[in-house]
Amino acid sequence: MMMKSLYAKMAVIHFLLLTAGGCAVLAATFYAGARYQQEVNQHLNRDLAENLLGEQILITDGSVNRAALEHIFHTLMIVNPNIEVYLLDAAGNVLTYSATPGQVKSERVALEPIIAFLSGNVVLPILGDDPRHPGRQKVFSVAPVPSGGRPGGYLYVVLASEEFDTAAVALRRSYFLRLSSAWLLGIFAAVLVAGLVLFNAVTRRLRRLGEALAVFRRSDFSDLEPLRSAAGSSPRDEVGGLADAVLAMGRRIVAQLSELRRTDEVRRELIANVSHDLRTPLSVLQGYLETVILKDQELPPGERREYLAIACKQGERLGRLVSELFELARLEAKEMRADPETFNLAELACDVLQEFQLAASQRHVSVGVRVDDDLPLVGADISLIHRALQNLIGNAIRHTDSGGSVTISIERAGDDVGLGVEDTGCGIPPRDLERVFDRYHQVQGDTGAARPAGGLGLAIVRRIVELHGRTIEAQSVLGSGTRFSFSLERAASSFFSSSSRSVFPVAAAPGRGA
Repeated sequence: MMMKSLYAKMAVIHFLLLTAGGCAVLAATFYAGARYQQEVNQHLNRDLAENLLGEQILITDGSVNRAALEHIFHTLMIVNPNIEVYLLDAAGNVLTYSATPGQVKSERVALEPIIAFLSGNVVLPILGDDPRHPGRQKVFSVAPVPSGGRPGGYLYVVLASEEFDTAAVALRRSYFLRLSSAWLLGIFAAVLVAGLVLFNAVTRRLRRLGEALAVFRRSDFSDLEPLRSAAGSSPRDEVGGLADAVLAMGRRIVAQLSELRRTDEVRRELIANVSHDLRTPLSVLQGYLETVILKDQELPPGERREYLAIACKQGERLGRLVSELFELARLEAKEMRADPETFNLAELACDVLQEFQLAASQRHVSVGVRVDDDLPLVGADISLIHRALQNLIGNAIRHTDSGGSVTISIERAGDDVGLGVEDTGCGIPPRDLERVFDRYHQVQGDTGAARPAGGLGLAIVRRIVELHGRTIEAQSVLGSGTRFSFSLERAASSFFSSSSRSVFPVAAAPGRGA
């Protein structure tokens, strides 16, 4: 479990990087030291071969002058016994050497490094072949050997013999180990500890954020205080940005859960109300039909027609409820879109109002339309707006007492066209005004008794207005009446003109102007 934490992974990566870096530094140090030693050695002994050669002639008529060569070997043993001397011909072949017989494995030395060395235009060190170890190269000094006035070969001096290499490697290892090991280990330990401390400081904030999330989860995603604390104490860097994002996510989760709980409560209430509203007409319908069946021969014709009329009325009510349920479900579908077209809103309002003339006259309620002059046409879905007007007007007439009035007003609303439906009914209490558009919300009257549930009419109206990108407002005064209003976008082109402010007669109610 420890290795699964971010801190443990960062610590392991830090240790591996330090180890790799230390090894790379150590290797670079050894390599640089070796190159430095080679450069110094070759620079100090650059003229060694020429000095050993002096004025002596080592090759005469293609033959090696043994006496002169023995003199050079003797001088070599006195000056520096750690170097090896080879006499090469013009092609680089080894003619003779100062090393122990049998130890020289290669009979030829490449001439390219020798020519480069003699040109003097290269940077030291220059490495040449080591005849004792084919494939290995060492620093050298070289001088051309004259033969009868012309170059006849080369005096090739290897500046580090095998014995010297062995001793140098041993000393170098001992020196570097004694001098560098303690420092390297100390630096390694210091950097490792410092890195672990810094990583702990960085990951501490992530751990605190993780603990805050754990508390938030244990609180059933309701307690945001730990997330606020973690976000408030974080500097404005990447971790602070992460804390802010987590806090925003937590607030979103809390809001969504609250909305889900509210939706669930509304769903339960809706199911209960729908069940009640469906059960009532079903019970009445079933009761009257059973009565007609059981007393088929006993019922007088007039009473039979009355029973059948009541059953038919309840059937119509039941059909209307089911139709509203399907209509609201269709409107709330994500695929539902308004299909705008250009039309005259005042003419549509008059047409819809005529549909309710009979119902209004039966309840002794006056209805009318009030229109501003020179209103533009609107761009909206005419069928949906027609349905919204039907629901608003029908709702207003049902809740207006005899002698009252219902007025549709169409007026300017800035660049848009506003539509209002106002009645002189009993009004809605302020506590219920915000929820009047909820499905089947029951409004408490001024006497404390619950008025009949509003059904789905106003919920359908609100959804229709939302499909047009607008909102509907409700204003009400108890005992005076209620007004529902919303606006529609005007069409891009034409206007219509009206010479009168009323395009449909409005019967004035007492105390209200036409």
